[in-house]
Amino acid sequence: MSHHKSELVWFEIPASNLERAKAFYSELMGWGFKAFGAPGEEATYYMIENEGASVSGGMYFCEKIQAGAVKLYFKTPNIEKSLERAKSLKAKVVQQKTMIAPDIGYFAEFLDSEGNSINFWSQD
Repeated sequence: MSHHKSELVWFEIPASNLERAKAFYSELMGWGFKAFGAPGEEATYYMIENEGASVSGGMYFCEKIQAGAVKLYFKTPNIEKSLERAKSLKAKVVQQKTMIAPDIGYFAEFLDSEGNSINFWSQD
C-alpha cells in the first residue's frame, strides 16, 4: 500500500467565546475574521483572513472545548518571542521550546484564550 504526502489545507479552531478568541488571534497572529453564514443570523462561524498564507481556516462556536483534541503547529521565526507574545495575551504555556529532532526543529505548546492546545514550530 502506497501513501502520498499530505499538506494541511484547512483548520478550524473551536471557541466558547468568539469575540475573546478573535481578539486573541488578531493580536497574536495578525489574523482578520469575516462572519460566515446566513444574513441576519448571529454569526457562529468566522472565516480566518490570513492574506498571503498558504493555509487558512475558520473559527466556530463550541460550548465546551476539550484541550488537545486537535494539535495545530504554526511556523514562527522565533519561538521564544512568539511565546512571550502569547503569554502577554493570557495564554498558558504548557511546554517551553523543545527540540523534536535535529533535522525537524523545535516546538512549544500553549493553551489559547479558549483552552485549545496550540503549538509554535521553528527550524531553529
